Amino acid sequence: MMRNKLVLLFLLVGVNIFAQTTSVKVAPKLVLFININELQTDHFLALKHKFGKNGFNRLLDEGTLYTNAQYGTFSSFHGSKRSTLLTGAYPSDHGIISDKWYNRYGKDSESAFQFTGTDNIAHPDSGDFSSSKNKLATICDELELFTRNQSKIASIGINPADVVFNTGHKYSNMFWFDRTTGEMITQGKDTLPEWANKYNSHGFPAKNINNLWGPSTDIRSYHEYLGDHKTEIRHFLYQLKQEGNTPFDRFSGSPEINTVLRDFSVAMLLNEAYGKDEYTDFVSINFTCKPKVLKGSKNSLLCAEQEDMLLRLDQEIASLLKVIESQIGTEHTLIMLTSTPSQRYMPEQMKAQGMEGGSFNGKKISALLNLYLMALHGQGKWVLGYHDRQFYLNHDLIKKEGLKSSDLRDEASEFLLDVAGIDKTISGSLLRTNTYTHGLFKEMQDSYAYNRSGDIMISLLSGWSEEVDLSGQKVESINHNIKVPLIFWGSDIKHGAIYRKVEMVDVAATLSALMQIPISEGNIGEPLHEVLSH
Repeated sequence: MMRNKLVLLFLLVGVNIFAQTTSVKVAPKLVLFININELQTDHFLALKHKFGKNGFNRLLDEGTLYTNAQYGTFSSFHGSKRSTLLTGAYPSDHGIISDKWYNRYGKDSESAFQFTGTDNIAHPDSGDFSSSKNKLATICDELELFTRNQSKIASIGINPADVVFNTGHKYSNMFWFDRTTGEMITQGKDTLPEWANKYNSHGFPAKNINNLWGPSTDIRSYHEYLGDHKTEIRHFLYQLKQEGNTPFDRFSGSPEINTVLRDFSVAMLLNEAYGKDEYTDFVSINFTCKPKVLKGSKNSLLCAEQEDMLLRLDQEIASLLKVIESQIGTEHTLIMLTSTPSQRYMPEQMKAQGMEGGSFNGKKISALLNLYLMALHGQGKWVLGYHDRQFYLNHDLIKKEGLKSSDLRDEASEFLLDVAGIDKTISGSLLRTNTYTHGLFKEMQDSYAYNRSGDIMISLLSGWSEEVDLSGQKVESINHNIKVPLIFWGSDIKHGAIYRKVEMVDVAATLSALMQIPISEGNIGEPLHEVLSH
C-alpha cells in the first residue's frame, strides 16, 4: 500500500500533463527487455506479411508500436545506445561515448567496460567483469535499490559486451555464449546454477554445429530479389562449424544462436521462478539478426541471410510468448522490444542507384592529418589517436612547442573538411561552451563527455559508411541515427501505432512509471503517455 502511495505521488508530480488520460496500473511481475541487434523498423514493414501471427505480429498487433524511435547518440557502439536507453540520459552524462576512448592522463585507450579473459587465445569468452565506466544508475539499479534486492535481475546474450550493458552495475546473473565450448557461461569466478549445468549437459549447440544453414523457404521470394533482376539469384548454404579455437563463432551469427538463447531463457524463467512473487523481476535477452557469414556489400539492409534469420527468429519469439503466457500470464508481464542497428545501405548499393556513397577510413585520415600538422609545425606525433569519428590531439606536445590548442584544432578542422566523405567538423571546445538545441550538432553535444571525447568530432556525408572495430568486431557503420522500432506489450498495454519521432531517453522514465519505482537521478526522459494511458 505504501509503495502505491509513493508511486502515485511520483506520477502526480512528474506526469501531471497526462492526468486526464493516465491512471496508476498494477506493476508487472516480469519485465522482459528484448533487444535485437541490427533490427530496423524497415524490416517490419518488409516482412510483416511473412511473419506468423503469434510472434512479431502478435507484438505489433496487440502492443504499442513506436515506428520512429531514435537514440540521439553519435557512436556506433551498441553499449552506448543501451546505456542511453536504460539510464534515460545521453552519453554526455552517462559517459559511454563508445566502446573505448583515449585517456589523456594514462596516455592510452580506456575501455567502456573491463573484461579480463582467463585465456584470451584459447578461450576468449571466458573471464570476469571488473568495472563499468557508466556514470549513472540504470533502471535495473533503481529497481534493486527500491525493492532492497528482492527483485531478480538477469541478462542473457551472445557475448559479454551484450550482457554487461543490458542491466545495471551488478555483474551477477549474466549469461553468454562460449564460442569455444558451445555452452552458456557466466563470470569465471561465479558458479553456474544447477539448471544451467543441466541445460549445457544436453549439448544442443554441439549436436547442431554440423548442420548446414540454407534458406527456410523459396529463395526467390526473399526481399533481396524483389523487382526485375538481371543477375542470377544468389543461393546460399553455409557450414556452421569453424576451424580454430572458436569453432562456434560462425554458429553465434546464425539462426541457431537465437534458438539457444530462447531455450536458455525459458529454462531460467521456469527454474528461477521469475515473475512469481510481488516484486518485479527484470530480464534482458539480446537476440541478433546480423549474419556472421557475410563479408562486404552483401551485408546490406535486408539481404536474404538476414531475412532468413528474422523469419526464424519470429518463431522463437512466438515460442517465448507462449511460455510466458502459460507460466506467468500476459497480465503480469511487460515486454519492451527494440534494437541497436548500426548500418543501412552499403556504399556499393548507393552507387548502383546513382547516389553518392563511399567508405571512410579514420585511421588512414588520422595519419594524413598528422603529416599535415608536421608540415606546419615540425616533427612529432601531433595526433595521438582516432576512434569512432573522433580525433585526439597531443596536448603535451602542443604545450611543449608553445602553441595554442585552439590554433591546431582550427588547422585540423580545415584540413578534415577537404577530406572525401567528411561532411562537418566541430571541436570539443565549442561543444563545451555552446548550446545546440537541434540537428547534428545537438547529437554531437549529447554524445560529448569531457576527458573522454576527442578534440575534434566529424560527421560523414549521407551514403558514406565507416568500418570501425567495436569490441573486436568489425562493423560497417553509417553516420546518422537510424529509426528503430520500439514496442511495449502486455501488462494492460493498449494497441496503437505512433509515427512521430520519440527519443530513447524516454524509455527508462516510462519503465519506472510502469514498474512503480522512482525515476533515477540523471534521467532526463519523459514517460511515453500512450503506454501509460488506458
